[in-house]
Amino acid sequence: NHRVAREAFFQQVAAAVDAAAQP
Repeated sequence: NHRVAREAFFQQVAAAVDAAAQP
């Protein structure tokens, strides 16, 4: 199922964006 990988990828990207937003 590609949705699982897509969910994990999106979560990873979101975490990276959140980390980048931190000072």
